[in-house]
Amino acid sequence: KEVDCNVGIVGRLDPVKRHDIFLEIAKRISKLKNNINFLIYGNGPMLSNIQKTIIQLDLSNKVRVFTDKNDIREIYNNIDIFLLTSDSEGFSNAIMEAMLFGIPCVVTDVGGNPDIINHEENGFLFPKEDIKYPSKIILDLINDEKKFQKISKNFFEFIYEKYNPINISNNLLKKYDSIL
Repeated sequence: KEVDCNVGIVGRLDPVKRHDIFLEIAKRISKLKNNINFLIYGNGPMLSNIQKTIIQLDLSNKVRVFTDKNDIREIYNNIDIFLLTSDSEGFSNAIMEAMLFGIPCVVTDVGGNPDIINHEENGFLFPKEDIKYPSKIILDLINDEKKFQKISKNFFEFIYEKYNPINISNNLLKKYDSIL
């Protein structure tokens, strides 16, 4: 079987990251489409709980957990769609990293996520603890190559334009000039 897509999450394996929701979404999608893998990158106090849940949900052949990967290129080059299921976020480095790799992001509408993601323009937001809507979004992205490419392109352009150090410096200088 060839894999159509790798859906991944990157970050500390902590209760607030809600890997249980990630795994419920994996279960739902796996019932509807077989050739999708789910990748979890990180380490932390929830590791054994996550491993048990993978077995309980019968996802051992669909979900892989990587606790020792530190090479950002290797991690994000293996992810086609980034899924963040956190109950709370500040300014998510993982979303920014995914954006720089042009990976469409499907993330909870919490904390700083809406500051980075413009829903359906450069990514997708969903209510925390929701399983149905993010599953639908992911399946839509997999089935609609044009939508996938559009979101990837918009994502990269947004991050480059808004957070590029040169642009930040130039905007700061303009502000200083307007004050003086």
